[in-house]
Amino acid sequence: MKKSIVFLFISISFLSNAQIITIGREEKFKLSHAQVSFGGIGSSGDSYWMQDYKLLAPNSAILNKGFESFSQDGFFYGRDMNEGSNFSAQIILSKPLNRTKNTLQLRAGLLYGGKRSNSKTYSKTDQFAYDTLRSTNTGKEFYIDSISTIYRSMNYSFESIGLDGSFVFQTDESRRLSVFFGAGLNFGLTFNAQTRINEGSYYYLSDSRNYYYDFSKQTSEREEEIFKNKSGQYLAAYIPLGVSLRLAKKAAGWNQIYLFSEMRPGINFLFSPELDTKVISSFAGLMGVRLKLNG
Repeated sequence: MKKSIVFLFISISFLSNAQIITIGREEKFKLSHAQVSFGGIGSSGDSYWMQDYKLLAPNSAILNKGFESFSQDGFFYGRDMNEGSNFSAQIILSKPLNRTKNTLQLRAGLLYGGKRSNSKTYSKTDQFAYDTLRSTNTGKEFYIDSISTIYRSMNYSFESIGLDGSFVFQTDESRRLSVFFGAGLNFGLTFNAQTRINEGSYYYLSDSRNYYYDFSKQTSEREEEIFKNKSGQYLAAYIPLGVSLRLAKKAAGWNQIYLFSEMRPGINFLFSPELDTKVISSFAGLMGVRLKLNG
């Protein structure tokens, strides 16, 4: 872990002082832009299993209870939900491509991942006959049922900080609209990891047509366990795909500013001390501002 932290800070120092990268005698990448962006990342699928949560929360009394008759198809949702936020700050080094206005760009900087969480929920619903109502107008009888639901949810979350770099082909930025695409990689450390285990129950009354609800009989209970987890590492490969909008073509100052939107389909490798390596596909979306640093 100490070696990872030292390597991270050495790399950041190198990137912050890099201005020109020379390839051969003639081709040069020159510092051209700086940009910041923010957005979200999400994925779905069964990436964390019951056994994983038992390793993340080994002393959980809730997880040690029986799960007979519980299902993932009920109360909240059945499949894993993975979501989080991202904030990125980068410098960009560019060079013309074959004497055209298109450019090749090297983007490098820092990527902060806000709280990213994975959730799984199991539930069980029981329904029993409770009472019978008779209509005073028609004499028809309605059966009232007592419905109770027990749910047990698991949530693993963490934050991350790391280096983010990509190699991008950018079309002519002198136009109002331009597009870019390429390949990227980011890696770093995860921290503030924790696991939350919840158990709760709900109880209410309903008729056979679900028209009658007696909320005066509704009750709910909830219990929560929180476990601190160890820090780890992550590695992610992605494909940046985006469009850039130049705010002006002639107005001084404004013609140096670009708004951009970027998509990042990718694959993530999560290394946590308690678990085996997790491989999770993801999709990130970013919105940002880019500033041109030279004429």
